[in-house]
Amino acid sequence: MTFSASFRSFTLYGILCAFYQAQDFPPMEKTIAEPEICGTVTDYVLQPKPWWLRIATKEWQWVTIDPKIYYPPSIDPLSRLAVIEHEKIHLSQQRKMGKIKWIFRYAVSKEFRLEQELEPIIVEISYTPLERRKKVAERYAVSLSGPPYHRAAKSYGEVLERILSKAAEMDVGIGNLMDKN
Repeated sequence: MTFSASFRSFTLYGILCAFYQAQDFPPMEKTIAEPEICGTVTDYVLQPKPWWLRIATKEWQWVTIDPKIYYPPSIDPLSRLAVIEHEKIHLSQQRKMGKIKWIFRYAVSKEFRLEQELEPIIVEISYTPLERRKKVAERYAVSLSGPPYHRAAKSYGEVLERILSKAAEMDVGIGNLMDKN
């Protein structure tokens, strides 16, 4: 991780901690336990990313901090229902592990970040038309093996292989990801 990426992660975590301390949240023991795969989440709020998240994240990135799903202000979130389903899985993950613990591990552990992205990616793909699924999987393979996710995976091929494996586990068809045509 480069100094700027490390600094960005550290800054984001500090902002999130400050934000969390300023909120009036119910005690953690009252969080909802969600099923292991594809938990159903109906209690969430869609909001444009506030200034403090816009300076800590890429312009196109969505951010989930239970119970809110923050989207880039330049887009209509209702035109991205598959991405909302992706983010709802992150809500489920945060509720299962605990929001602060999940955010911290996501920020500092590449392996955890990659593992936590696989299920939401497959859920997003399952809400994507068949003809676009391969492109979505490839886009995530590029992102997860590159700078946007601080190189959570060692290679593009590793991510494609893990996406394909998770898709098979969840019984979601994608197509032949290893075929470049």
